[in-house]
Amino acid sequence: MTSDGRKDVARTVADEPGRLRRGSAVAVLALLAGSALTPVAIAAAGGGAVAVALAGVAGNAGSGYLTIVVERVADRLRGRGATRDSAAVRDVLAAELEAALEQGGSTADDLRGELMALLAQVDGVTAAIDAAGIELRAHLTACFTELSGVQRSATSGLHRIDAEQRRQGRQLRRQASSLEEIADRLRRRDRTVEERPPFRPVHVPVVLAGGPGGGPSGGWHGGIEVSVGERVFLLHSDLLDERWSADRAAVHRQARVSQILPAAPEVYGWLRRVEAVKETPGALAAVASLQGEGDLLAAAGRLHGVPRLTNFERSGRTATLLTGWPASRSRGVPCAVLEATPGPVSEWAAGRLLRGLAGLCGVLATLHRCGITHRGLTPAGLVELDDGDLVLRDLGLAAVDPEPGQGPVDYQAPEQRRRGGGQASTWTDVYQVAAIAYHLLTGRLASQPVPVPVRAIAPTVPDAVGRTLVMALDADPRARPDARELGAALQRGWDDLPAGVR
Repeated sequence: MTSDGRKDVARTVADEPGRLRRGSAVAVLALLAGSALTPVAIAAAGGGAVAVALAGVAGNAGSGYLTIVVERVADRLRGRGATRDSAAVRDVLAAELEAALEQGGSTADDLRGELMALLAQVDGVTAAIDAAGIELRAHLTACFTELSGVQRSATSGLHRIDAEQRRQGRQLRRQASSLEEIADRLRRRDRTVEERPPFRPVHVPVVLAGGPGGGPSGGWHGGIEVSVGERVFLLHSDLLDERWSADRAAVHRQARVSQILPAAPEVYGWLRRVEAVKETPGALAAVASLQGEGDLLAAAGRLHGVPRLTNFERSGRTATLLTGWPASRSRGVPCAVLEATPGPVSEWAAGRLLRGLAGLCGVLATLHRCGITHRGLTPAGLVELDDGDLVLRDLGLAAVDPEPGQGPVDYQAPEQRRRGGGQASTWTDVYQVAAIAYHLLTGRLASQPVPVPVRAIAPTVPDAVGRTLVMALDADPRARPDARELGAALQRGWDDLPAGVR
């Protein structure tokens, strides 16, 4: 399919010379890459697998957020009355890609690199230059030069970060060696002290630095400073949570944090710690589960919508996990989580929510294909970006084996309840997304066994969306749509709203 991708790029250059001549480097990249991806979106809309179709065009160049963009467009093409005209599909893809690239940040850097690799794979740059006239050729050359320079700058930045991390690693190892030497001297000096196992410092220790209550007896509260390696973070009071296991053998703590040393404005994180106060099997399993989530996040890499793993450490019976928290580009504060209002939302707010949850379903569908299920979704666990996209705060119960009684009370699926009798899995995530959507759209929790129709409470919500949510809230998991189907229905609801609302 490589030759087809080249032809699609050349055809766009021939058909849209004026549009390309007026376009910025980002717009040019989005339009030409959209041309090469048009057959992928059309094939996926017809029932084909995006990954297979994308590999046919891009080889190993396409992955991550690019796959999500193509899946989103393919879902829209499956909607009633949706056109599959190649030029129209290309324009939809180009608009989605350009919007993502304009956002900036690491996701845009990754996507730009993928699109550049895609064009290289299909020989699209050469095809574009060859098909262009003299004036357009000069503009395209300037655009590709600009994009290559930006990509080199981003890559150099990553190399600098990697070099700095290696430098810090060497420094920590020297510190660890000095600490071990001091500990050895103390043991030799004090022969009356019972011999203990040799000191083995853990790489990048995580300790509380300042403020009373650092240990299990004191607890966490807003204003405490927490050291993570050589960085210091301040605990925020909102979203801070501390809970003990039923047998008081383990304490679970979590809080949003902001970096204060080294000074780095708009650097936020989500810090979680599990400490086994007693060596019971349950407490040690809780520590291991946080480590398991760290492993899953590391494997997920840079998948769009999944939090970025910043640091994980395990020291004895304590595990600490730090992930990134997105910042608002317009206000310079941490992005907010979703919150329910007392009554039904406005039509505009409903549309924004439908679009955000549709994208979230795409993220969950990708995780499900990887064998990962969240099973702990709540509004407070969904972070809303400036453009309305939703990203996961963490992976919930993904690293814990399903057991009766798990899950958030207000959004707990029937199969999660102690007398549910079912097995929690991918359909549990579908139920929880629907329960969140129902609550945020109507202002009421979904009642059981049959929720009140959405339109009876929130008449601005498209009727098809209400019917789909009721299906997704069915007590029988087999009657629910999968995450991809739910996402497509929510996206169609967004598409059906008046143009002035979207």
